[in-house]
Amino acid sequence: SEDKGTVDEGGSVIIDLAANDSDNADITVQLADLQVTKTVDDGTPDEGQSITYTVIVTNNGPDSATNVALTDSLPAGVTYVSDTATQGSYNDGTGVWTVGTVANGASDTLTIDVTVDGGTCGSTIQNSASVTGVDQADDTPGNNSDSVDITVQCADLEVSKANLSRLPGAVGQRLRDLGLPNRTGLMVM
Repeated sequence: SEDKGTVDEGGSVIIDLAANDSDNADITVQLADLQVTKTVDDGTPDEGQSITYTVIVTNNGPDSATNVALTDSLPAGVTYVSDTATQGSYNDGTGVWTVGTVANGASDTLTIDVTVDGGTCGSTIQNSASVTGVDQADDTPGNNSDSVDITVQCADLEVSKANLSRLPGAVGQRLRDLGLPNRTGLMVM
């Protein structure tokens, strides 16, 4: 029989490890390739306009991803209004979307509604989302983040007053948009 050790006078077991100093174990590393896609519904909004950012996290496998978290901190120039997630919850204060488990081949979506701040006319505002937590190794980390830009539009208006009394039905003021076409809701008072 194999020697399991001896007991000394104090009752301690003494084991001779020289005869049993190696062993083998197979380790399977879990992999989950998470891919992040970030979009916006209007890349050229006006100041004060509501826009929606969309973040999609897709697990390209081969294993399920557990304890998935993404960070999407809103940049200066936009103000948080609301959000909707297909799974988990978004904290607008920290920017963390705690997703949870994403199965191999599955996707989850977060939409964030914001308002474009005043004083941002002509600005380009970038918003990014990145994977910041997952239990599994990711052998393709280059697709773990994405970003999208918006360029805030400016209206360049000119108001002039003219004597148009000779024209039937004419109004005494004219408003002309020197900026972008298709402006609506403009009023001269």
